[in-house]
Amino acid sequence: MIQPSTPLQLVLAQATPPIDHLDFSFVALFANADWVVKIVILVLIGCSGWTWTIIFWKEFFFRRVRKEIDQFETQFWSGTNFQKLKGRLEESRPHPSGRIFVRGMNELATIRSSNQFASERLFDRIERAMDTVVQKEMAVLREYLGFLATVGNIAPFIGLFGTVWGIMSAFQSIAAAQRSSLAVVAPGIAEALFATALGLVAAIPAVVAYNRYTAQTAGIEDSLEKVVDDFSAVLARQFERRKTTLQPGSAATPAGTSAGDTMAPGMDAATHHPGDPLLSPESNRAASPFENPYSSQ
Repeated sequence: MIQPSTPLQLVLAQATPPIDHLDFSFVALFANADWVVKIVILVLIGCSGWTWTIIFWKEFFFRRVRKEIDQFETQFWSGTNFQKLKGRLEESRPHPSGRIFVRGMNELATIRSSNQFASERLFDRIERAMDTVVQKEMAVLREYLGFLATVGNIAPFIGLFGTVWGIMSAFQSIAAAQRSSLAVVAPGIAEALFATALGLVAAIPAVVAYNRYTAQTAGIEDSLEKVVDDFSAVLARQFERRKTTLQPGSAATPAGTSAGDTMAPGMDAATHHPGDPLLSPESNRAASPFENPYSSQ
């Protein structure tokens, strides 16, 4: 080791610790960093912590939603009377598929009470009502995805800003010490690289999570749209069946009913009051194909 030969070199040597005595732990790097670099580090740590909180919450939430969708689909095609299914869904914990189905049933009940069941526009009305619920559910599913995308995009640049600032501080230290030894340069460079590393630590999980949950959101949206399509298909099937059954001259057309007195699908032939098959009372359930929508296929 070269010994200092002048008084100035001796003072600098005493002021600068040997390289093997420098502390490069995370705590020491943060404590010795410039105040700007400290702010950058705190921002990146906060972004990383919130990102992981969102990831754990999303993972649990999406698994639960997919499970509830599968359970609803099983119940929907099990042959259960839709009115009973609606009642069970209203009594249980609400979930996306159930809320969409209940909204469709409520809209159908509104149509029934207004005696508009004969109108073919009822399908558009019901689908619009159910699609409104779908959009609300999708807004919940997409929650915080924007934050993940933002962190994934800007975190590396925030870390890079801290790196540039740390390197500038390192050069200032070199100029103040008037020497370019590793012991003078190393702390500032380490602080700068530490900010870069934190930027990547925050960005990489955010990008992966954003891509993962965006794909899962699209899949769940397809499943929720399928609930609307299945409900509309079953309703259309019943509409056509009732329309054919109640045509004048058919075997099921009540005596005395003329073409100008054709009842709306779902009208009870005996009492001539609105009562669509989905909402039929227990006494009429035997005549309701919705007891098992596709049992005859």
